[in-house]
Amino acid sequence: MKDHHLRSHLLLSFFLLILFIVLIIGVFAYYFVQNDVISRGQRQVTTAINSAQSVYSEYIDQIGTLMDVAGENCDLNELKKTLDLDYIYEVPAQESDKLTSEIARKAAKGEKTGGTRIIAFEELKLRLPNEADDLTIKIIDTPKSRPCSLKELKSVMAIEYAIPIYGSSNEIKKIRCAGRIINKDFSIIDRIHGLVFEKRTYKNKPTGTVTIFQDDVRISTNVLNNQNKRAIGTRVSQEVYQKTVLQGRSFRDRAFVVTDWYLTHYEPIKNINDEIIGILYVGILEMPFNDLKRNVLLVFGGVIVLSVALAFLLAYFLVMRVVTPVENLIEAKNRLSEGDLEHRISIKSHICEFNQLFNSFNQMAEKVHQRDITLQSAKERAEDLNRRYVDLLGFVSHEFKGILSSVILNVYSLRQGLLGPVSPVQETTLDSIANNLDYLTGTVKNFLNLSRLENNRLETHKSRLHIKANLFDVSLEAFYSQIKKKNIEVINNIEPEAVIEADPSLMQVVANNLVNNAVKYGREDGRIILSSKQDGSETVITVYNDGKPISEEDIGKLFKKFSRVLYEGMEKIKGSGIGLFITKEIIEKHGGRIWVEPGKKGNSFIFTLKS
Repeated sequence: MKDHHLRSHLLLSFFLLILFIVLIIGVFAYYFVQNDVISRGQRQVTTAINSAQSVYSEYIDQIGTLMDVAGENCDLNELKKTLDLDYIYEVPAQESDKLTSEIARKAAKGEKTGGTRIIAFEELKLRLPNEADDLTIKIIDTPKSRPCSLKELKSVMAIEYAIPIYGSSNEIKKIRCAGRIINKDFSIIDRIHGLVFEKRTYKNKPTGTVTIFQDDVRISTNVLNNQNKRAIGTRVSQEVYQKTVLQGRSFRDRAFVVTDWYLTHYEPIKNINDEIIGILYVGILEMPFNDLKRNVLLVFGGVIVLSVALAFLLAYFLVMRVVTPVENLIEAKNRLSEGDLEHRISIKSHICEFNQLFNSFNQMAEKVHQRDITLQSAKERAEDLNRRYVDLLGFVSHEFKGILSSVILNVYSLRQGLLGPVSPVQETTLDSIANNLDYLTGTVKNFLNLSRLENNRLETHKSRLHIKANLFDVSLEAFYSQIKKKNIEVINNIEPEAVIEADPSLMQVVANNLVNNAVKYGREDGRIILSSKQDGSETVITVYNDGKPISEEDIGKLFKKFSRVLYEGMEKIKGSGIGLFITKEIIEKHGGRIWVEPGKKGNSFIFTLKS
């Protein structure tokens, strides 16, 4: 995983937090503005439909009021002209059964009645013989309208009022009926539009539209089609028709009306028998509300963007106040780790916790500096002592070597009778002295090699050696008496042709140390097995002896300086604890390695060297 700087982490965290808050606020604001603006529009369209219904009803009531005031013997033509009526007629009471208008029939029963009715084409020809054909409306195919095979609308819708006129005996003398055809009459629509919407426009479009439908056909409207003419003959959608005409319910929703989207309200128009015969529609142009919503959201978005920018600047300022001290601390740590122990943090932070951290760091750095001074002094003393120890070790070992050589020569001369006859008791004593001198000689040689290692003066002069003949046969002969004394069987399986490039004297030390250990720690009447094999470019030599297997926890001690592993019964075995350490150093100096593998009945010391 890629590491990131603290500054990046903090800035990213702040940015994500700010973005999350902005998203929450943005979503809330959008829905709030959306619902508020649309709700406002729906309230306006509801108010508009109520006002339109009131104006529509007033037209009907106005006809009735003026006819009632006119009196029995008024001039019907004058009254028709005054009320701007399309027709007016009177029917004697005794002929009321011939009336086709349900409104007039109800008036014949003595009740003043007004309402909306459908006039069939036959009756229309009777009442308006010259205008009947002109009132026919051609039905236009309209998207989303219900399927219809009718091509022309010949019947008309009329607002009508009928009153009974009484005689002197208070009997109904006649019925007076007057009405106004709605089809293609735009004065009612325009008056409703003027009163409700005040003829306001928005971007050259009327903010409000009003339509009267006969069944599902527009018969009077201020909605304009693509030719900028009133969309007479177009039809309402099937969805609206289903809800208003067939189900008799109001319909409120946004709708695409000819060329633009409107917030609409449709109310069914009923005759006096409560039968639905048409629809009254009011629509408010949605564009102003969308623009208002967009403008509010743009202003709100601008405020949010500005707030985000300020919040991010503040976050950046806060992050830098936190990160800068941390970076100073990291720089101080790096300089301290690079060895500049005198470097201290001198700046001060506005955050007290950082100042405490800086003080703690400075105190730690001062302690490290003082400890370094102490350690440096101790190191110099230790190096001086080690140098003296190595010099002493080399001097003593060298002196001992010279003295031992003379002593050994004399002891061997005595034991072999060169200086006179030796009794059996004297010979036994001389054998013991010779064995101790041999051990002491080996120890002195090890100490001499140790002093060379400590002084880095152990040089290698490599030559071609046969492992069996030049090294291990010599070692076995040197320790023959000890091997014979413990009755150990030696099995030398080293390949006679196995050859290595190594320093003869140093490799002899290795062979002597390994054989000597195998004899010293081997079991009486046991075995020592020497073997070799080729492993690629390396020769692997194994020295095995029967004896106490070395435990796992003791293996790590074997090749350390002055370290010995002794088990029960081995207390009397002599050793300096440096033989295996020197062996390991010599083998590694030749590019090899050495390790031990404990077995069930003994141990195998294995080392490798380049062939």
